[in-house]
Amino acid sequence: MDLVILVIGVFLAIVAVIFGVLILVEKKEKPTQKDSLELTSAQAKQQFDAILAAQTASLEKALQNNADKISKAFVSSLEQVTKKQLEEFSAATQSILKQTVADLQATAKENDAATKQVHNELAALTAKAKAEVIEKINKQAAEIMISYMADVAGNLDYQQQKDYLIFSLDAHKDEIKKDIEASIQ
Repeated sequence: MDLVILVIGVFLAIVAVIFGVLILVEKKEKPTQKDSLELTSAQAKQQFDAILAAQTASLEKALQNNADKISKAFVSSLEQVTKKQLEEFSAATQSILKQTVADLQATAKENDAATKQVHNELAALTAKAKAEVIEKINKQAAEIMISYMADVAGNLDYQQQKDYLIFSLDAHKDEIKKDIEASIQ
């Protein structure tokens, strides 16, 4: 806008100088009028050159000022666009970060649930295996003791002591189970 006004000003100044020169030339053509202020052609050219030089300098200064303003406006605009894009990038990054954290937390919960399930299954399998071993020992305890005593005692008649042995084994069954369980763990 300032540039347009400056160009119009320069144009009007040039037109004014041209009209001034034309008026001077017109005065010279009238030999009847003698004016003490009459300018010669050389003086008019000199005045025209001076005005033209002044207007050119003014135009150059205005162009430089406008170039500076345009440069500053461009830099400001570029800074605004960069700032806006940086804010958008930052917002997008924050959104992605929040989603990633949420996904990781969900995965961690799933892993915790799976770990608990595996732990529970392992505990159940261990308890089942332990119970099977204890049941097997309970079933075979009497036979093992009888076999062991037969090997140790040799010629004893166990038929007569069968009831006593079974009673003793039943009486100490809980102690034997505890000893076996302690040795398994």
